[in-house]
Amino acid sequence: MSFFTTIHKGVIDVTPEQVDYDTTKLTQLDSYFQRLIQDQKIQGAGYLLSRYGKIFAYRSLGKLCYDNDTAQFKPDSIRKIYSMTKLFTAIALMKLVEDGLLYLEQPIATIIEEFDTPVYNRINLFHLLTHTAGICPVTGYFAESYPDGREWWKEDNWIKAALAGPVYASPGETWIYCTFGYVVLGEIIFRVTGIHGEEYIRRNILKPLGMNDTDFDVHEDWFDRTCFVFDWEKEKSSQKPGLNQNPPPRTDGGIYSTLSDLSKFGQMILDGGTFKGNRIISRKSLEYMTRNHLKPNTPAFHWGAKYQDFKHGLGFNLLLSELLTPGTFNHEGYGRSALYIDPTEKMMAVYFIPSVHDWIPEAFVNPRTIIWSGLL
Repeated sequence: MSFFTTIHKGVIDVTPEQVDYDTTKLTQLDSYFQRLIQDQKIQGAGYLLSRYGKIFAYRSLGKLCYDNDTAQFKPDSIRKIYSMTKLFTAIALMKLVEDGLLYLEQPIATIIEEFDTPVYNRINLFHLLTHTAGICPVTGYFAESYPDGREWWKEDNWIKAALAGPVYASPGETWIYCTFGYVVLGEIIFRVTGIHGEEYIRRNILKPLGMNDTDFDVHEDWFDRTCFVFDWEKEKSSQKPGLNQNPPPRTDGGIYSTLSDLSKFGQMILDGGTFKGNRIISRKSLEYMTRNHLKPNTPAFHWGAKYQDFKHGLGFNLLLSELLTPGTFNHEGYGRSALYIDPTEKMMAVYFIPSVHDWIPEAFVNPRTIIWSGLL
């Protein structure tokens, strides 16, 4: 066994058998990741599995950084979670709804003047949370030969720059993944509370959950245990936010975290909004956020998958595949990372699978099947 396929184990609460899980599936999963690393399809892998609120698997293997042949990917390694950040932003918005500061059908134009035009004034908070605003798809969503190359985030009036592009659909008609929408939600948090969107998430979600290894910036003492797979990832991690005088909030995909910290977030959701006595969000809000809110037969191009009846919650993805229990919800992130929550089985899976490849189904989809097949 090579240096970089050594299995590192974090502290667990119970054995797999104590939570009715087949231990042999963990051995199978480790072997599967080892093969992918040896075939150079992934740089490393780390995962944390819990059931009934107890961690029963917490492991990692592979290389921490693309340019370091000695540092290993450990269970407590830090990784940027990219679009999984959207879950934190969605919960932050729902907290403001609970507080009576916003309502879901509220037009964005009532808060941000750039939306107050005949083209954009029907877009509301619900549309941004569900990716049904019909505007500004994330670059590459339609896999165009000549994708929109505008770098709106570099402009001082980044909202106006993003809205200068074409409208792809009327609000509520189709699911079009819109990262820009979650940046706008971060700006709305500031406009309503006077607190920067990133800081609001720190104060109201990260700190109460004790997510001490999670932030929008890589702290100086975190750098040696942060996982990078590209030069540009490492370079951006050390840059101060602010390419312009009014940098957009990184509420779409800017958080760095660990498997353990994300498990706290996931357990809070499984436990109906509380964690170790701290109420983060109401049970009713989570119930609302994790059920489908798209009308029947809502289409979604979805990077070429071309769904005809897409389903999505508020922030949460509801797509089911393989062995996932109906009612399971999740979010994934570029890079790649994922959080899957199965309320029926009381199980949660968090995993990081860093790779230079943008998308390899065998590295991301297949492990999910192996994990769920271990339930007894």
